[in-house]
Amino acid sequence: MQAVIHSEGKYDVVIKDDDLEGCVTIPGEPTDVHASEILKSYVVLSWKPPSPRGRAPLCYVVEKCLAGTGAWQRINTAVKLHSPRYPVFDLQDGQQYQFRVSSVNSHGSSEASAPSEPVQKVDEDGKACRQCADTFIQTPKDAHMQTFESEVRAQKPF
Repeated sequence: MQAVIHSEGKYDVVIKDDDLEGCVTIPGEPTDVHASEILKSYVVLSWKPPSPRGRAPLCYVVEKCLAGTGAWQRINTAVKLHSPRYPVFDLQDGQQYQFRVSSVNSHGSSEASAPSEPVQKVDEDGKACRQCADTFIQTPKDAHMQTFESEVRAQKPF
């Protein structure tokens, strides 16, 4: 990424992300928070690190809330997280959650990222756990969105 500043004279000033790395103190917020894996016992969150991020060592704070409530709770209190990927356990069956992430370094903390799309665990068959029929489940970015139905419908013979 680069910014170009046009002046009244002959010269253009071009600033690239790499040029800003030494000047950035408080990191920007992470982007693209999403569930990269959805399983029966946990969900793996992934995101893109901030850019520019600065040169100070960076860690992340991950928060969850029941979808649509806005009641955010930090979930990685015991872990200093340096990777843009985090497994989330202790999610209740049948509940949809949203997640957001903040970047933290020795200079301070970023704003929180935009919330993820609603996410919920799935059972062994890849169906939404419990009573959440016809609910969209966030899947990896390279996969398609899947609709899960509450009943197994009989397949018609070919």
